[in-house]
Amino acid sequence: MKVKKILSVLLALCMLGSFAVCFAVAGDANVVIGKAYISFVDNGVRTEAGVKYPDAFGTIYARSEVELHAGDTVADVTRRFVEDVKGAKMGYKTTQYGTYFASIDNVITDSGVTIDSIGEFDAGSQSGWMYRLNNRFMPTSADATAVDIGDEIAWLYSCQWGSDVGNDFSVTSAAITGLTFSTGSLAPAFSSGVKDYTLTVPASTSAVKVEAELENYSTEVTYTLIHGGKSVDYKYYRDIPVADGDKIVISTKKTTDQYDASYNWLGSVTDTDSVTVTIAMEKSTPTNFIRAIIQAIIAFIKGLFANLGNLRK
Repeated sequence: MKVKKILSVLLALCMLGSFAVCFAVAGDANVVIGKAYISFVDNGVRTEAGVKYPDAFGTIYARSEVELHAGDTVADVTRRFVEDVKGAKMGYKTTQYGTYFASIDNVITDSGVTIDSIGEFDAGSQSGWMYRLNNRFMPTSADATAVDIGDEIAWLYSCQWGSDVGNDFSVTSAAITGLTFSTGSLAPAFSSGVKDYTLTVPASTSAVKVEAELENYSTEVTYTLIHGGKSVDYKYYRDIPVADGDKIVISTKKTTDQYDASYNWLGSVTDTDSVTVTIAMEKSTPTNFIRAIIQAIIAFIKGLFANLGNLRK
């Protein structure tokens, strides 16, 4: 009975795109609209002996640009990158529920390692490929998930049905566990009990990128800029234009299903978290201004003497 339950969960994961993902052609190959980004990483934690690949390969394909065509899905972008750019092959399997992505075949990693095939069950009975779009494990299959310009696709090899790569179906939490910024200094230091922060950035800063670190990456994250009383949402790690006093609200919502350790369904989960970050621009000081003028004068004088030297020659 337990085996049947586990099999039913795996089939459901296949159909949802959380483990072995269904594929179909949706994009228009004739219309390039921009770039997306994609990577393949195997950091799956092995728990079973006697498997084909007892050690993780690490980065198979580092984050790379790939052409994005009108109407592309995650499946389209993935196949274009793997087969057209890298010269490898996608491995597929067909079941009564459809055809899904099971492996990558004929791989030469970025570090030069040759892998004949790496896919489901090669590193244990719970192993296979999963994907994130913009740092989130999506609740939809790869052929049903649209890709926009600048989106980030990350394929992760899991050996524990996702729990070793941040997609644990037994975790209900949508907690934010850390914040990463492209520039600036956060105060106070991040803590799970603190919900309000200040990010001090150089006076010349026009935009910042923000990434929320999460307890569970099936969580949906919204990055909202509040400027002049208006709110604008931004995608994962995009440039957010900022001015002194602006606020960035990072909110999470987890609405996926939950399972226990034996993969019995426990019901749907709704959980949230939110933190607010206020932007503080460093003030330009007279000392800094005078220093900048002096440096400019010195550079001018050096250039003048250099030109005079060239004229004498």
